[in-house]
Amino acid sequence: MREIAAAAKKVKESLGAVRLELFGRGAESAQSRLEYALAGSGVALRVRGILPAAEITRTLTSCDALLCVRGHSTSRRGTAIAGVACGLPVIGYGEPGSDPAIDAAGVQLSPWRNAEALGDSLVRVLSDGKLWQELHLRSLTAQSEFFSWKAVADRYMEALGLEGATP
Repeated sequence: MREIAAAAKKVKESLGAVRLELFGRGAESAQSRLEYALAGSGVALRVRGILPAAEITRTLTSCDALLCVRGHSTSRRGTAIAGVACGLPVIGYGEPGSDPAIDAAGVQLSPWRNAEALGDSLVRVLSDGKLWQELHLRSLTAQSEFFSWKAVADRYMEALGLEGATP
């Protein structure tokens, strides 16, 4: 919760209004800790718990960016992939070069547990329209090339030695 709160506070201080949407497994149990960490900051917090898939998509597409702090590598997080699939810039932990799909996507990676760098990346993405647009387009392209049903089916066909065959 410390990293989420620090990043949200940095955005609030740098850019003004910020709304933090927290959802998924464990969101409700983290609510009181996050409220405590954000107390007096002026950051708006909405905690929603586990959502149906369609609601996750609606929520993500209404956001400006996805902050992903769980796990050492953003490439291993389904939430990060969902953000990419929705065309969001994703800010998280990881190292470039560890996953070609993440490297191609609109993902800004920070060193593991470096909350300051994470917050700086989030502010940069949200304050620089040109950077936001570049990351948005990279996420949309990565979704098509790596995460779409066609891309997944093509990889299975290739793995089975059936590339070029009509599925």
